[in-house]
Amino acid sequence: MINPAADLDVLVFISGDILDINPFHNARIIRDIRLKFQSISFSLDFVAEIKPFPQVKLICGIISSEDAFFQRAEEKLSELYGPIDGRSPRFDFNLTEYYAAQMGQGLKRGFLGFVRLIDPSGLSAIKIRTNALEAEIREEFGQEQRIVNLDPGYITQSALIMATAKDFSHRIPLQTGIYGHLEFLFTRSGIRRLDWTYPDFANEGYQSFFIELKRKYRDQLKSS
Repeated sequence: MINPAADLDVLVFISGDILDINPFHNARIIRDIRLKFQSISFSLDFVAEIKPFPQVKLICGIISSEDAFFQRAEEKLSELYGPIDGRSPRFDFNLTEYYAAQMGQGLKRGFLGFVRLIDPSGLSAIKIRTNALEAEIREEFGQEQRIVNLDPGYITQSALIMATAKDFSHRIPLQTGIYGHLEFLFTRSGIRRLDWTYPDFANEGYQSFFIELKRKYRDQLKSS
């Protein structure tokens, strides 16, 4: 064993997980130190336990210009994803002309929330399905151009995440060409928009709807 009086120049510093031995000491001292610490039994576990994702609340935005198109989209979405427990007003969607070439003027945007909670890892598949649903609705009404835009996403206890097929610097690849877009954060006092949050989400009506939907989601988690 090490004699502290004889080996005053040996520095052994132990703080939690750190063992620092001065490398310039002779082999005998290093060997003795190793033998000493081999006799100490301890366990360090810094690997986080992998757990299933918490269930999240599915939402879907709908952009369209006619009540009949909105209604049919809602019916088809409910057939796929179950009962609806949140329905926003239809807000004027006039802060961008992005969809006007395909869908015309007079567009409105509304949001739905669904009772059934989902695994967030399924968002890509939902986005792919809703893209196909847009085409199905267009064909039902005999239209050549797009008549509804469907934007699925989900609410967590801290944020709204939307699905998109468009890449950008702040978006995270999910699966099969779909990205996750962090739309905004929930705070204790309301909603915090981010540099890339779409301008229409500044609408107080949007924010009131999502805050109420988050409350429903929180109640669902408590009762599950």
